[in-house]
Amino acid sequence: MFVKERFTLDPRVKAELYEKIPQFGYDGYGEFIFYRTYSRQRRDGGQENWADCVIRVTEGTFYIRKDWYIKNHITWDQEFWQEYARRFSFFMFDMYWLPPGRGLWAMGTDFVYERGSMALYNCAYTDLGKSFSTDVAWLMDCLMHGVGVGFGPHRDDDLELYIPRGCESVYEIPDNREGWCESVRLLLNSYLLRDQRPLRFEYGKIRAKGLPIKGFGGVASGPEPLEKLHRGIIESLERFQESKDFDSVRLKVDIANRVGCCVVAGNVRRSAELACCPIRDQTFLNLKDYDIYPDRAEYGWMSNNTSILDHDEDFDMLGEIARRVVIRGEPGAFNRCNLKYGRIGKKDKVREDKAVGLNPCGN
Repeated sequence: MFVKERFTLDPRVKAELYEKIPQFGYDGYGEFIFYRTYSRQRRDGGQENWADCVIRVTEGTFYIRKDWYIKNHITWDQEFWQEYARRFSFFMFDMYWLPPGRGLWAMGTDFVYERGSMALYNCAYTDLGKSFSTDVAWLMDCLMHGVGVGFGPHRDDDLELYIPRGCESVYEIPDNREGWCESVRLLLNSYLLRDQRPLRFEYGKIRAKGLPIKGFGGVASGPEPLEKLHRGIIESLERFQESKDFDSVRLKVDIANRVGCCVVAGNVRRSAELACCPIRDQTFLNLKDYDIYPDRAEYGWMSNNTSILDHDEDFDMLGEIARRVVIRGEPGAFNRCNLKYGRIGKKDKVREDKAVGLNPCGN
């Protein structure tokens, strides 16, 4: 249990909220989006209305705060925080402020209290290096929580893959998020590490398509997207072994894109990917050119692609970016030079920023 303390909004405030009428915008479209994407099923089986969502988010926010106060031996002033929560909830109801989509969906749920805060994150970033199995599994775990992930496919021209040999090793995939991610990690390691046995996956424990997911919410997509992902990863790994034109940058982006397609194959999860690579990497520049890579059209759409500018001479290539943007809208450009001396430290001294990549929000 990550959060032990609880906070309950004053019943009189709840009653006032239920009497209010929400003003959704865009001629009903805003209300449609709320009920389609963010309204959860209540414990009594009914569907949340806007007041239900506001109360859930408010109580969730304040018992995370209360839990932090109690754990750190800070005095909790119940009267003060009840009044704060009242104003907090009314401003949210009237949409003077709103949490991000992940907050609307996950804040105040048992999932957060029992599993931690990942479902509340907006965005993240990871590098995909030589041993990228753990990074890809982490990327998949984030996406399955609804977190947008930026990733950097490092070029490894000496990357070596191995052919799994011997008797099959069976992995019966558990019916949970962790099991799906672990299956991907194990599959990648069977090619990245020496002397590994070929894997055979058992999908029988995964619940059928359309059945409810009690923890995160929504309905199951069934095992088919995961089976397709496993086949796609094997196809990419084998093509890397067989073709000199299939390099490490394409391998890593392809696998990350295939993972993204698996995650968004159904259910309530809405997420995003952003791939980042140096602007002089010709493979990366052309990944969205489906005349060059027609087979990528099936899954290449899953990430926005952005070229990184690190050196003064890199700016000479902006014309290359512009030409591709006119035709296909991508890749974008990320001036990483601005990160190096972009923050003020103690005593107003400029210090180097250690950031290395972008998340899909561009920050």
